[in-house]
Amino acid sequence: MSTAGSKIMTAKEAVERFVKPGSHICFGGFTLLRRPMAIARELVRQNIGDLFVTMNGSAPLEEMLAGAGLIKWIETS
Repeated sequence: MSTAGSKIMTAKEAVERFVKPGSHICFGGFTLLRRPMAIARELVRQNIGDLFVTMNGSAPLEEMLAGAGLIKWIETS
């Protein structure tokens, strides 16, 4: 429910606007802390796949995306 001129938007709006199948996404945070889980859940909800995911460390976030079959390629430490 963004207002005119505002850059604030819901996770649903952000994923619809900026993420398309085949996108390269880099998730920040550290292990289980400060990960954008709402965005990952929204990717699963919208079923946007064929993703190239880059991130540091492992966490439930990429497990959720992989389990949903949305990751084509992942680079992680």
